[in-house]
Amino acid sequence: MLKSQAPYFYRFGFGKAQITMTSDGPLPLGDPSTNFLGASKEEISKLLTDNYLSPTNVVLEQNCPIVNTGTHLVLFDTGMGTQKMFGPTTGRLLASMREAGIQPGQIDAIAISHAHIDHIGGMVDARGRRLFPNAKVYINQADFDFWTDEKKLTDDKVKVFVKHARDNLMPYRDRITFIKDGQEIVLTIHHNSPSFFIDRWNHCVTQRVHPNQRVEICEHGWWDRGDCRIDLG
Repeated sequence: MLKSQAPYFYRFGFGKAQITMTSDGPLPLGDPSTNFLGASKEEISKLLTDNYLSPTNVVLEQNCPIVNTGTHLVLFDTGMGTQKMFGPTTGRLLASMREAGIQPGQIDAIAISHAHIDHIGGMVDARGRRLFPNAKVYINQADFDFWTDEKKLTDDKVKVFVKHARDNLMPYRDRITFIKDGQEIVLTIHHNSPSFFIDRWNHCVTQRVHPNQRVEICEHGWWDRGDCRIDLG
């Protein structure tokens, strides 16, 4: 009897590039009404139920695209890492990458959509060592400055997020490039908004791996946070 799961990645062509969608694992958010605003509880409940999803516990699939441009491997976000705020099912990005035949040392660039705990958490190991030794990191400066502000460590509302951001971003400080609107990250990938610049593209590509995720994120634009232009022909 086999005890192992199927490999947790999906690979497909996108223009001249190839995208490997790697999973950081399921991320349970809990009560949908506290996460999706702009719609009534009844509307959200019906939408989820009609699509065979739990109306009481929203579970997202935390996917991190890796774009192979032919000359670069670019990872978008890094998941939760060792932080288990949302339970034990997160933090499997490296395992998914290995299943896809991609080693951390092969990543040339990491594009950070924003510095929330579930997007920057997988950049270092439990001892604070860089997991992507050859990667340059691209992030919006306003986002970096806000979430790594040491003064916020005294604020009980955000200190766990700030500590997690500092733990993961500061070891890469010498390899960080601050992104400006319209700036090229690597050939053919451009930053297109001042913050949350990858999120919409990231989550909408996600639906190719888990079609029902579109219901939760894209159908009503509840998480419409920006865009990323990828000119791949």
